[in-house]
Amino acid sequence: MKNKYRNLTQPLSLGAHRLSNRIVSSAHGEHMGHKGRIPQELIDYHTRRAQGGVGMIVAFGSGTIHPKADNAGNISLWDSENEPALREMAGKIRGYGTVLLAQATHRGPRESPTSLDAFTSAPSPMVGPFAHGNPHVLEVHEIEELVDFYAAAAARLARCGFSGIEITGLGSHLPELFWSPQLNQRTDKYGGSFTNRMRFSREIIHAVAQAVPEEFLVSFRISLDPQSHTLGLQTEDLLEIVDHLDALGRIDTISISGGSGATIETHAGNVPTEAYPLATYAHLAGLVKQQTTTPVAVAGRMLTAAVAEETIRSGQADMVAMTRALIADPDLPRHILRGTEEMARPCIAINEGCRRVTYGGRVTCTVNPVVADPALEHPVPATTSQRVAVVGGGPGGMEAARVAAQRGHAVTLFEKQPVLGGQVITAAKENGRPNLTRHVRWLSERLEELGVDVRLNTCATSGSLVESSFDSVILASGVKITTPAELRHSSAVVAVTDVDLLTETAAPPGEKDITVVDAQSYRRGAAIAATLAEDLPNRVRLATPSLEPMARLENSNKPPLLRRLTAAGVELLTSYELEFSPEAQLRHMWSDTKYPLGANDYLVAVGWTAPQSSLYAELRQAAAELQVQVIGDALAPRLMRNAISEGARSAVLI
Repeated sequence: MKNKYRNLTQPLSLGAHRLSNRIVSSAHGEHMGHKGRIPQELIDYHTRRAQGGVGMIVAFGSGTIHPKADNAGNISLWDSENEPALREMAGKIRGYGTVLLAQATHRGPRESPTSLDAFTSAPSPMVGPFAHGNPHVLEVHEIEELVDFYAAAAARLARCGFSGIEITGLGSHLPELFWSPQLNQRTDKYGGSFTNRMRFSREIIHAVAQAVPEEFLVSFRISLDPQSHTLGLQTEDLLEIVDHLDALGRIDTISISGGSGATIETHAGNVPTEAYPLATYAHLAGLVKQQTTTPVAVAGRMLTAAVAEETIRSGQADMVAMTRALIADPDLPRHILRGTEEMARPCIAINEGCRRVTYGGRVTCTVNPVVADPALEHPVPATTSQRVAVVGGGPGGMEAARVAAQRGHAVTLFEKQPVLGGQVITAAKENGRPNLTRHVRWLSERLEELGVDVRLNTCATSGSLVESSFDSVILASGVKITTPAELRHSSAVVAVTDVDLLTETAAPPGEKDITVVDAQSYRRGAAIAATLAEDLPNRVRLATPSLEPMARLENSNKPPLLRRLTAAGVELLTSYELEFSPEAQLRHMWSDTKYPLGANDYLVAVGWTAPQSSLYAELRQAAAELQVQVIGDALAPRLMRNAISEGARSAVLI
């Protein structure tokens, strides 16, 4: 078979080390550390990616080099107590032929330090989006101490068997702030001229080089597009910085990305969502390739083998960080090498699980429940094959059917709609969601391969299930999206749901003013408001009882939607609740100002749901001995990843 990805699968020499292929798992927030210590689950997490055949791993997104830079969830590379775990990790991962680096850094005023009376640090006084309180201004002897701590971390990594270290300025970590002519206002040897502003980074690289063997790799990660004027650095300035550091002769690879820590939007740019183009920063890596012979890696929405292959083939990079795709399926490199890449579980780039770290959660994955629960990796084959009915063909039901069939059960999946996918199919109708159905398609293909009996346009009943003598039933019947009961009895205002509009089952608004009332304050309210405002000439407003729109949504997913809402002219009404006295009206929660909703209003209700779980009670009454499990939204309306996770767990209990 001809290798379609011969550039991506070609080995690469990095100094004295050899990568078996060009696929990289770049540094990212795992948030598994406990008081800075490396737990077994973190070792296992990265080892699993090595087992899958990845060429290089950069572990520990924001591994900290100094006690005053520690924060919850990240690893303390300054702590000698981590050495046994570092040795174990290096031994396991390098045993699979994977080159292993660790990111070592100080996040400056971006830290959220946890120690008593903690404070952040910066080159100069500053206020604004970076600071968790105003930072301490570093003195010269403190900067010199930080340089020593970088060197000590590198020496520890080398001593414990790691292949190298990654130093980073990406995301407005401390080195980037020293580079900034706007944020670095120092008048000593670390400020002023370009040479002085680069001194901290030069000293780090020199100190690290002196502390480690010659074969120990040094990577430098940098953003070439801060996407903000806050730093006073543009792409041409950052290319000059790359050239300056590369000329030191001790950087073995340069890792390119984009974004910064300046604002919530530029921070989202560090890990671009589905709103960004594929291969987001490949063109920037290409600029670096034009000015250096040092191998270049690039990250940013490298979702597929085809995109990664083209990035390397076109000369834009030597290595491609497919990090989120590797979270979705760590066996992706093995599939690419075998020519079975369609078998790999696809990343859908919604940042719902992998970016939980932005609000303190450990990394998970929407489509891959194994990331959160490794026990699901290899479900034990069933001792006795049962006849299993899965009711509901959304992502949770499909995952339950897949895992149950994989274990050896005879599975029948009932779906009342003409297609599988449930709410995912509806959500994909919103503007700007090009990847959302990739996972549903993947599940559909796996169900077909496993011989699952999929019955579309079929509504399962307690009678039909009992008569068919199923041994076990998994109810993944989802929810009914509805409107408030009071609205259904009011003739003064037309009220529909976002699902009604996306599926075109509701009458269009005509010339009415559209008010989206988002009781959930997650994504759906903002998404339908933006879609309506982009597609229709009507006035659109978004009202929510929360203090901000999308209050419960991950921060990385907010900026693209806020951009869309603003560009489309959607009026944002925060701290407004829908009430009835007796007719529908909006009430501002702090001023008690009321806005009646009447005949000229078209109300879109988001967040009112009714779990479809009545079949459970019917089955318990009709066949008490039947094993019945309720999962996903039928149990409690939540997120897509919750439904998929519960689908997998329900299947291993049969």
